[in-house]
Amino acid sequence: MKRVVFINQMGVQARLDDPVYAIGTDAFMSFGLAQFIIREFQARGYALSCESWRSDHRLHKTDSRDVDGVTCRVFPSLRLPKPLYEFSISMLKVLLREAKEKSTIFHFMGTHSLGYHIYALFLRKRRVFATHLGDPDPLWRYRNGGGMRHLLFYLAEKHLFLRSYTCFFGICILEHEYYTNLGFTSRQRAVLGVSRLDKFIIKSREECRVRLGLPLDKKIILQVGRAVRYRGFKWMIETMDELRERSDLLFVFLNIKDNQMYYQDLMSRDCLVKGYVSIEELVDYYNAADLHWFFYSETKQYLFGGTAYVPVEALVCGTPTLTNSFHHIAGSGIEEVARVPKDKTEIVPMLDDLLQNPPERELCREKALGIFSWDIVLKNYWNDYNA
Repeated sequence: MKRVVFINQMGVQARLDDPVYAIGTDAFMSFGLAQFIIREFQARGYALSCESWRSDHRLHKTDSRDVDGVTCRVFPSLRLPKPLYEFSISMLKVLLREAKEKSTIFHFMGTHSLGYHIYALFLRKRRVFATHLGDPDPLWRYRNGGGMRHLLFYLAEKHLFLRSYTCFFGICILEHEYYTNLGFTSRQRAVLGVSRLDKFIIKSREECRVRLGLPLDKKIILQVGRAVRYRGFKWMIETMDELRERSDLLFVFLNIKDNQMYYQDLMSRDCLVKGYVSIEELVDYYNAADLHWFFYSETKQYLFGGTAYVPVEALVCGTPTLTNSFHHIAGSGIEEVARVPKDKTEIVPMLDDLLQNPPERELCREKALGIFSWDIVLKNYWNDYNA
């Protein structure tokens, strides 16, 4: 049986801001996207033994525990200055022991990390994979004002670090091109599937609206997620202002908090603003909406942020989406159920087009799962593990 060791990183902000990730909690132990991949592999009976590892400089000894069926290990590490941030000698020692077994595969969740590269150097005689989760490559950073340190890191990746990896995975076009232009193996495709498909289902739009207290006689445009700068809220607010005479429209914003950047702008307009909702309510909102919208309005996120999961969840619930994040999967057939604006000027025409000519709800789900189902995502990982 093959064995896969997934290696994750926890950002400093997650450690400081959210008590959910306090030391000793299950969320602390299982932090990282690897847990979802592992559970989906387990649910389908793949002949794989998987664990999720990471390090944390606040620990003084290794902690190991099963969390919802996933074996998780967190190793103590040294807190270091940039660009390394932290490094775990104890995790490196265990990685080297694991590497003695030829069937063990190492899968890093993240790219362009100096710490990951150092671990990978020690593992280079084994199969080592990495999944891109959103950071720009160092050459792009250098060309966009990042400074000489990014050029030096690019040269180190090109001539040394990237040679340790078997293959890179990611959905972003530029990230894929970065590796292939340097002569390394890369797969451009979905790296995560849609979880909880038993909950994210198509329901009666009218029944959902009644449950949520939403009007039956309006077209509802839904946004889900934090009101922060890069998520296109400036575009959305300008669009609402442009369409303020349209009494047939209702704009709904979910998961908004009063400390977020655009909270006051939203509250001063004729729209519905809600805080965090349960998964059950979220699914009802997706089903109640005629249209979902999501935008990246800043260049870095647009180029490297991937498709985002919220537009995919909307499609799985049978609701078409208007999002520029789908430019990464243009030509896949997703245009049958989504519109992909190139800039803000295309938003209103595309919004009206989807409202006047909505795709069949079942087709929305079919197209989304044709790209983002776990069955497809895991089959691709499995094939590369065994190549």
